[in-house]
Amino acid sequence: KQAMKQKGETVVVEGNMDVIAMHQAGINNTVAISGTALTPEQLDVMKRYSKKVLLFFDMDEAGQKAARKSAELALQKEILVSIVALPFGKDAAEIGKESPEKLHFAVKEPAPALKYFLQTNVKKYDHNTSDGKRKIVDDYAEILMFVKNTIERAHWIKELAREIQTEEKLVAGAINAAFAEKEKK
Repeated sequence: KQAMKQKGETVVVEGNMDVIAMHQAGINNTVAISGTALTPEQLDVMKRYSKKVLLFFDMDEAGQKAARKSAELALQKEILVSIVALPFGKDAAEIGKESPEKLHFAVKEPAPALKYFLQTNVKKYDHNTSDGKRKIVDDYAEILMFVKNTIERAHWIKELAREIQTEEKLVAGAINAAFAEKEKK
């Protein structure tokens, strides 16, 4: 708790071995979800100690799905959320054994969650085709729905438009249509 308060952020990892590796590396503001999904109640507790959460999950498909779901919950609670991404696909425990310095570097360079998921979508779909652009916008609209602050949402819509090289008003219209469709359901 003290480390979370002092650093102003909480690092969330997947498992017990990851949290042990982080603590051994001196990153004491780390907690583990231990194989379960991050809950709103856990985020409420974390928010008491810090307003920023860094999600440091495995880079496999399951880890990335958990990161997305956890980021959505954090955004809903208006917590600043970032993603610690490892380009080499290992988890915190593996890196901690190899090099504690790499853990420190990874935690110092997190990407804002909304930037991370935008970049992930742009890599996943072909942003040079109309179908790819539509898929990027549809997928990204799902996470933008959790952003309550309209200025922040407008910023990320602008970034999305820039990434897919499409007029901002068209992208905003598509996002608003997705929001309206979600409200209907």
